[in-house]
Parts: sequence; C-alpha cells; structure tokens
Amino acid sequence: MMPFVRLIAIYIIVGLAVFAFFKRDALMALISGSEAEVVMVAEPVAEPVIVQPVAEPLPTPIVEPAPTPAAEPVFAPVDMVPPRPANPQDMNARLGEARQAFWDGDAVTAEFLYKGLANDFPTEAMVKGELGNLYYNTGRMTEAATQFHAVGLLSIEAGNTAQMMAMIGVLQSIAPNLAADLQARAAQQN
Repeated sequence: MMPFVRLIAIYIIVGLAVFAFFKRDALMALISGSEAEVVMVAEPVAEPVIVQPVAEPLPTPIVEPAPTPAAEPVFAPVDMVPPRPANPQDMNARLGEARQAFWDGDAVTAEFLYKGLANDFPTEAMVKGELGNLYYNTGRMTEAATQFHAVGLLSIEAGNTAQMMAMIGVLQSIAPNLAADLQARAAQQN
C-alpha cells in the first residue's frame, strides 16, 4: 500500500477504537442481544440551595495618593547663544546631532542645536518643525505653537498644502488663534 493510504487507514482504525471505548455499553448491548440490559448510572440530584441575601458592607472609598509632580525639564537660560558649528553649511550632519540629543533626552543640547539650525537655515520647515516637536514634548506649548505656525507659513509659501493642513490640525489643539491665522493666509493665497 501507498504510505498515504496506510496513514488514512490508521486514522480510521484509531477513530473507531476511540468511538468504541466511549460507546462500549451500547455496543455490548448490540453484540449480546436484546436480553442484555444496558445500565446507565445517573448522578443523584442535589436539593437546590437557596441563597439568603446578606447585607454587604459599604465599600470603603479608594483614596489615591496625590500625584507627585513630574520633574521639570531643565532648559538653558534664554540669553545663552547656541553654539556655532564648525561647518555651518552641513545641515544634515547637524540635524542628526540635534535629533540624537533629543532621542537621548538631552533637551538643552537639542534645543541649542535646533536653534542654531533654525538661525542658519531659516527657510527649512523641517528644522522649525522638529524644534516645535521638542517644545511640544517638553510642555512648552507657546513656543511649540510659534514654531508650528512658522512651519505653516513656510508651507504656504512653498505650496505644500498637506503640510500646511497638518500644522493647522496641530495648532487647533494648542493655539486656535494661530490655526485660524494660517487658514486665513491660505485662503488669501488661493
């Protein structure tokens, strides 16, 4: 026989054996004739239990501890000047350094680097947007809104409607007046 047919035959035999095991009493009655009595054992029925209601004690109020304030991020003084890069024209390398500082959680260094980039490349929406993200993630919503508004203005000038609409969406939640300003300027542009 072929191996596949043998395998099917084995499955059929095993299936019949399992069936016969669980139905052995009924099968024995068939084999031994009608005079054999099939005995079925039933479990005794227990009396129903009636549950009496019990007065439950009042729940104790859950007192949550007062939230501890999050540690305030440390920012550089406003009058400090961002460090000047060795090669101010190498935007991609400097952007990589600023991003790495941001990812490492060094908000002070990241802010210095992003501000330096924004000063050297004032028309780069990506730089202003990432500086806005830094401010947003550190809870400085006014400064974040200013940067996102600047990105929106640059997007209008560049004709990048999708990016401008994204900035309006973000600004609607943190600075609705700046979002309205962008919408008005975009309408004037069209």
